[in-house]
Amino acid sequence: MKQLKKEMNDHLIDEISTADIIFWEWNIISDEITLSSKTHRHLKEFANNIDDAIENFLFNDFKKIMHSKLKNVLATGMFKQSKYRIVDNNETVGWLIIDGNVVYNEKNEITEIVGVVVDISEFKKKCDESYEHSSFLQILIENIDEPMFYKDKNGIYQFCNQAYCDILGLERDMILGHDVFDVTPRDLAEIYYKEDKKLIAEKGEQEFEVKALFADDQLHYVVIHKKLFLDESGEYKGIIGSLKDVSDHKLIEKQAKKREMIKDLILSISQNIGKNPESANVFDMLIKGLIDIFDDANYGSVLEIVDNENLCSISSIGYKNNSIEKFEIKIKDSIIYRLADGNILQSKILRNINKNEDFAFPEFALTVDEKEVNTIMSIPVKFGSNKQGIICLDSNNEDGFTNFDLSIAEYVKMQVPILYQLSESNRERLELSRYDSLTGLANRGYFTVLLDDRLEIAKRNKGICVLAIMDLDGLKKINDEFGHHAGDVYIKAFADGILDYFRITDVFSRIGGDEFAGIFLTHNHEKLIKKLERFQIEFESSIIETDGIKFKGSFSFGISVFSDESTEIDGLMRIADKRMYENKRSRKQNRI
Repeated sequence: MKQLKKEMNDHLIDEISTADIIFWEWNIISDEITLSSKTHRHLKEFANNIDDAIENFLFNDFKKIMHSKLKNVLATGMFKQSKYRIVDNNETVGWLIIDGNVVYNEKNEITEIVGVVVDISEFKKKCDESYEHSSFLQILIENIDEPMFYKDKNGIYQFCNQAYCDILGLERDMILGHDVFDVTPRDLAEIYYKEDKKLIAEKGEQEFEVKALFADDQLHYVVIHKKLFLDESGEYKGIIGSLKDVSDHKLIEKQAKKREMIKDLILSISQNIGKNPESANVFDMLIKGLIDIFDDANYGSVLEIVDNENLCSISSIGYKNNSIEKFEIKIKDSIIYRLADGNILQSKILRNINKNEDFAFPEFALTVDEKEVNTIMSIPVKFGSNKQGIICLDSNNEDGFTNFDLSIAEYVKMQVPILYQLSESNRERLELSRYDSLTGLANRGYFTVLLDDRLEIAKRNKGICVLAIMDLDGLKKINDEFGHHAGDVYIKAFADGILDYFRITDVFSRIGGDEFAGIFLTHNHEKLIKKLERFQIEFESSIIETDGIKFKGSFSFGISVFSDESTEIDGLMRIADKRMYENKRSRKQNRI
């Protein structure tokens, strides 16, 4: 900035420093223009869409230029800074510099263009074109709150705004006159230096995400945008750059991903409980899933608080001979209580486990891989209205777990009571509300819920979900000839057959008297059809016997594929049902 002041008189500096800077945003999808301010003398009649804006705002010669420029931006993703002549309703001629950047979505599609507009009408009267260009960039750095800097062609900082000083925690004189290796750690400086070399070689603009050490001594994720500063002859003079801290955004993304993983885990456990409510060990499944979700977790256990005095293990993963499952200790004698200073009802990270030999933990910490537990993350949870416990995720790493993990642990606390309530629901209630009493399969109402869940999983994982409708042949005839008891045996035999023949992860339901449905997550629906056909042959060759009566059965089926054929449950049901009846008619004609 000192160099700039030498080249300009004080009066000119004052005029330029007070120039109007307006931030603009064009939403390409909705074609809406948004401005940070509409008080500028040239923007009183500014339209809300891009075509009207160009028509009402720009001088005739520049309308075609702007239309062409926008097409080029959408094609290349590059927005080059340009000057435009404007005329307001009072026929006052003005000049603006418009600069911008494109914004992409996760599909790498351009969704927005954002930038700044600077009024240089008065400025243009006093400066020639080359002087104007360089001065604008300097002034832009000074007037924008976003951290910005300017380095000359030797990589020496010649200017930075106060926001840049603040994020680095350095005084201005510790930055100006120095290079990047003087102001940032060497490993990061090498990254920045290589990117500078790349930008100079390519002679364009640059934007990349990288880590930066901030004044709080923490590494933050930042997006750095840089642009070459060229003189009127196109000779490289330096680099102008800006930083945007996206750490919060990255943290939100990471939290959302982890919470989605926990949500999927809870759904998976719920489905397992639904299929096998008596044999499913809800806490074993929970701990296994949490070990996969938390990067530092190697083992885990669930401890129940008994009579507000003892901790008793009710589940463990990763320990030898289930040694921890026999563990019980007074709360006040436990390592959790002592390292947490008595506050066991708050999620905490407990370190230095093996440096406290008088604690009880080493007595049962016999891990399968024979490694020591060095860190515990304890998560207090409620098992119901009057039961409490602690989930312990254990790590070999002395620095295992972070505050981020603790934030996700709070989400686990919210989910566990729901999961526990589900596991405690008795079999009779589950059967009455969700399962067919004769076959043990999901009833029609619960089947719709399961199908909806599976469709969501398929959508999220971009997989294939196949719905199969299966209809028993001749049930009425068996009921009429042998009685309804024989018909029930026929239905039960078919249900047992599909459960034995297909995977445990496949979902089946009795949706009518003689009608069944199955949900299959697969990558090859043709292979599934062949498997259903093999099961047809096997079932038809089986002899069903009851009360001295022997008979055989058969069934017809039809399938529909999500999302190739439909994305709606009703649509999938109709398609599968239609194909099932076509299959039934075809089989009947073949028998004739």
